[in-house]
Amino acid sequence: MDSIEAKLGKEMRLNYVPVNSSNRIPLIQNGTVDIECGGTANNKTRQQQVSFSVATFVSQPRWLVLARNDLKGADDLKTVVATQGSNAVGFAQALSAQGMDLNIAQAKDHAESFLMLTSGRTVAFMEDDILLAGLRAAAPDPSALIFLPEAYDRIYYGLMFTKGGAEFKAVVDDTLKGLMASGEFTAIYDQWFTQPIPPRNENLDFAMGEALKERVANPSDAVE
Repeated sequence: MDSIEAKLGKEMRLNYVPVNSSNRIPLIQNGTVDIECGGTANNKTRQQQVSFSVATFVSQPRWLVLARNDLKGADDLKTVVATQGSNAVGFAQALSAQGMDLNIAQAKDHAESFLMLTSGRTVAFMEDDILLAGLRAAAPDPSALIFLPEAYDRIYYGLMFTKGGAEFKAVVDDTLKGLMASGEFTAIYDQWFTQPIPPRNENLDFAMGEALKERVANPSDAVE
């Protein structure tokens, strides 16, 4: 925000708009939202619709399950859930087509997907690992939820904004690169991802991975 104000030479008013997996891209495209700062994956398909900053996070789709079910791996799964509009739907469908033969339910948002898992309506919830870590941390008993060992494609998150805004992208990217070069980005990461978060002192317990460390050292919006 400060960088944009400095670029424009005037103060701006910041309005927060809630989005979900289904409406976030349309709201960027129709101008309701100028920039989305969330867990949105940058990929070739989405680049045809919107623009992304340099990567701010790297995650992998994984399965979250109830510890009490004693599931050993993905081969034990049958009825699973993924959130409508999320990349996880495509990943789960691809795995099913490759021989897992999954029964895939699609919930309207992550909260509903999580409820379907914890209520026993499905045995696993597929989503990017960090989003699942957040849901687990907020659960009454985080230890009741565990990740299966399988991890899939590397996913690069970025801040999302209207396609074609080269000048705006430059401001966003330069700001992020400055934070990364100074070490402030890593300090902010450690504060929010590896330590208790007030006021409920939830801890994501999610140390920075090697893939994100590489992007902090060499910022890029490239995707694999």
